[in-house]
Amino acid sequence: MWLWHASASLIWVMTGSLFIVKTPTTMPNLYRLQAVGEMLAVGALYVATRDPWLVLSLAILIGVKWFVVPGILTRSSAFARTTYGLSAPWGVSSLLIGDLVLTGLGIAVAHRLFSTDPFTLGVLLASWFIALWHTVARYETWSLSWALLSLDTVSSALILVLAGRPLPPLIDVLMLTITTALAGLLALLSARIFNVKASTDVRDIKELIG
Repeated sequence: MWLWHASASLIWVMTGSLFIVKTPTTMPNLYRLQAVGEMLAVGALYVATRDPWLVLSLAILIGVKWFVVPGILTRSSAFARTTYGLSAPWGVSSLLIGDLVLTGLGIAVAHRLFSTDPFTLGVLLASWFIALWHTVARYETWSLSWALLSLDTVSSALILVLAGRPLPPLIDVLMLTITTALAGLLALLSARIFNVKASTDVRDIKELIG
């Protein structure tokens, strides 16, 4: 049980950190730590089921989310390394308060709907709410790139907890393939916006359309 709790707690902390951080250089490490939370969920599931696929799944997960995805965005978004600041409709304090409200909502929903380990489900559900909010609350292309990848990690962990068993190998590999492809597309989009406007503000995407 402690592995599930550690997994959910680490994912929650890193999801919130990815949301409010102001510098793109810290994002890869925060994402890696968030991925460790998902790895702990896979480990907890292996302890419960002893499914050999989970060992290979864990190895693939480490390769993709610890090395490949951060590498793609770091190399392709080098222009943003000197960026500092928060472009959002709200300030940092408002984001923190919103995180706490969504955390309370997630835990309340889990306690109401699920009788098995509501803490893990509640914290992961709260993380999912925060990651979803991240995708619409920040304007920097580099932050939104990590927001979508963060939502992917949280969703994967939440599915594992809700299913209580390993995903079919084909689906597992497909999800990680989509994650890698998404990282590449987001990096290309960020670079394109910067080349056109010398900006990392996603609102400048209108220059690419018209």
